[in-house]
Amino acid sequence: MPHNAAMGVREIRQHCPLDDAGERLLEQAMRHYGPSAWAHDRIRKVARTIADLAGTEAIGVEHLSEARQLLSRSTAPKPLASMRSILVKQLLDGLAVTRHAQRQHQ
Repeated sequence: MPHNAAMGVREIRQHCPLDDAGERLLEQAMRHYGPSAWAHDRIRKVARTIADLAGTEAIGVEHLSEARQLLSRSTAPKPLASMRSILVKQLLDGLAVTRHAQRQHQ
């Protein structure tokens, strides 16, 4: 798997486990976005990438919060000031190589 964006459901379950606090935060996000498997998986993938870039093994509430914030911005009207956030999100989604993928190739 070259990057987090390529993860399927099985890989998301394996590489994106959440603690109880993380599960509660994700439930809140789902109430905001509606019952969407796409949003659920997307938040977990982006949170995994943020945790990877932070150098942490576990996805924390702070990673989920940042992922949710980035995705909220990407679905809202896009003023020029938020272009940086969109570029960061695109980087996180498509370009960041996960530590998990690196370990699998060793």
